[in-house]
Amino acid sequence: MKKLSICPDHTLAAVIFSSFFLFIFIGCRKNPLPPPDSNPAHGYFPADKNGICGGSTIVHGIWYNGLPINTDTNYVDVSVYVTSPGSYKISSDTLNGVFFTGSGEFPDSGMTTARLKATGSFNTFGDATFRIHFDSSDCQFGIAVNDSAGLSIGANMWRFTAEGHTYSGPFTAQSFDIPESSGTDFELDGFVTGSADTAFMIALNTSNGYGSLPVGSYLTSGSSLDFLGLYTTTPNGGIVKSIYQNSTAAGAVDTIKIESIITLLTPYYHTTVVATFSGMVLNSEGKLVPLTNGKFKWGAP
Repeated sequence: MKKLSICPDHTLAAVIFSSFFLFIFIGCRKNPLPPPDSNPAHGYFPADKNGICGGSTIVHGIWYNGLPINTDTNYVDVSVYVTSPGSYKISSDTLNGVFFTGSGEFPDSGMTTARLKATGSFNTFGDATFRIHFDSSDCQFGIAVNDSAGLSIGANMWRFTAEGHTYSGPFTAQSFDIPESSGTDFELDGFVTGSADTAFMIALNTSNGYGSLPVGSYLTSGSSLDFLGLYTTTPNGGIVKSIYQNSTAAGAVDTIKIESIITLLTPYYHTTVVATFSGMVLNSEGKLVPLTNGKFKWGAP
């Protein structure tokens, strides 16, 4: 009688091991490879004759130099006309430490919007114009970068220090024609916080030859039309006594330095002005004393 042949233990293990990998191999072949990326989209940016991005392109948020960009509130929606749907990536050049990118799918042809978010931080304040590219089309949009130093004082507020005391408070711009007018470029009327009878006023008129009012330094002592003063007042606004005021006396050089004049590209155009001022002023005793750390901010917060 023939005996039934039995595989040795190591032979049986090899068979089981090989069958296991064959099963895995066959099983893996049942799963197809992921499909390749969809075809790239084609289209163009609607733009004017100067290459400015058109359509409903909108810059969102208020931008500052030296601060991280909040991409939840600060971004650009740019108009795109899609001629062939598909995947897209829109990117800008790098300018002033920042660049913009946006990517995704355009599912349909026709006019649509792509959202671009910024990477980086603006090195300096001022206007920045970014050029973006999609398919064979280019256009450009502007970002108004505000001076972050203006964040140290609230909107429509003023302050200065004289003789060891710091005065501050809110103000109202009675007139503010920057930068077009050649008349009174600004007049600010305010009061000291917590005081019902102390008024502040600062005014600068450039009709004496300055013309418009760009960023730069101006003297309040150069003309009787230019003014800086702090007063005690009556309930109806009449002046009781001068606490500090500019003077045309020798050595009384009061300088207003306009640090930044920026038109914000918000849903509507808005101008913000941040300025510092300092110099020698007359106190209530008629003595010239230094005025320091003067600052005001007019416009958006």
